[in-house]
Amino acid sequence: MKRPLVSIIIPVYNAEAHLPRCVDSILGQTFGDFELLLVNDGSSDGSLEVCQRYAAVDGRVRVLDKANGGVSSARNMGIESAVAEWVMFVDADDWVETNMLELAVPYVDSCDIVRLAWVAHHANDVVVKKRVMNAESPRQLLKQLLRRRTKLAIWGTLIRRELFMLHNIRFDLSYDYAEDWLALLRIVARSKSVKTLPEAYVYHYDMANMSSCINNMSVAKMACNVRLCHDVKGDIPREFRADLRDTRLELYRLLVAAYGCEEVCRHIASIRHKVDLFTLWEVLVANFGWRKKRELLAFWRYIKKQKLN
Repeated sequence: MKRPLVSIIIPVYNAEAHLPRCVDSILGQTFGDFELLLVNDGSSDGSLEVCQRYAAVDGRVRVLDKANGGVSSARNMGIESAVAEWVMFVDADDWVETNMLELAVPYVDSCDIVRLAWVAHHANDVVVKKRVMNAESPRQLLKQLLRRRTKLAIWGTLIRRELFMLHNIRFDLSYDYAEDWLALLRIVARSKSVKTLPEAYVYHYDMANMSSCINNMSVAKMACNVRLCHDVKGDIPREFRADLRDTRLELYRLLVAAYGCEEVCRHIASIRHKVDLFTLWEVLVANFGWRKKRELLAFWRYIKKQKLN
């Protein structure tokens, strides 16, 4: 039996209400050489039955059923079960344009990663097109990702599966947030070529769904970004260390602006072995204006008083 070119992976958890819209948009693709993996992550509603109904009528659909373990574990099962050369992740409450694969597939012979633009759907029917910053090389994309100047989510991106398998890259189960960003950094750092379609607005992201992680932020979730800067150091070439330093400093600044020195320090103390703090010298040499540096210096002095260093 001929292998499909693309494996589309959808983690499914209590998505009964939104799943048909998502699956219908994928099965309606104008490019049909794909398999659809629906990974039921221990749903307690009727999601599994919805998945099974689709599998019964379309041979491209496979259902994987597992105990609840979170979106990262569901994606990892999809990666390991996929049979295609390429993988793409779609969230169960999102949907795509029918020409998504048709636009991306022409580049698979010359690229390891194909990135597409997206559309954000907010509450009250507010719709915003999100152009993806163009990157002509993995180095350029890696710098954009490190500086958080482009889309950090992995959905809606066509990725050569070999990058996951050859380098044993998986989604980190210990992350409640930023797991996409971490996986993307590791993948891009090992890729040889990328293609960006900055105005291919084919992925629709449902930001109005309050179950979306972005709508349930906390100091612990935001601190995952700081932890990422520690965990990814070994994956990033030395030439990008200054970018990683400046991003770590900016993330601390944003944490303090959102939650205050006391709450941030309390949480950082609980995960001290997982994060890098910062030195006075790092603040002084950072590529920041003096306003941001003053904010960081104030937090640095607070850290010294709390003896977290």
